[in-house]
Amino acid sequence: MNSQSNTTAGSSCPATTCLPFWYGLGAFFFVPVAAIFCILMGAMMILAWPFIPFLCYMQKKEEISKANATSEP
Repeated sequence: MNSQSNTTAGSSCPATTCLPFWYGLGAFFFVPVAAIFCILMGAMMILAWPFIPFLCYMQKKEEISKANATSEP
């Protein structure tokens, strides 16, 4: 038994209402923006890379010093 209705009254499906032109136009503008975003995020990761081990070292050093301070009488 088929429970689907063939009427479209009251339902909206935006995927079928847009013309292919708008999908092409959206991709035309989205692809360069996505590429620039990826390039900028990659550059930020490369620039931040030398500082991350130093920050981890300082955090661990602080944790160890707090643990030593609480364990001493």
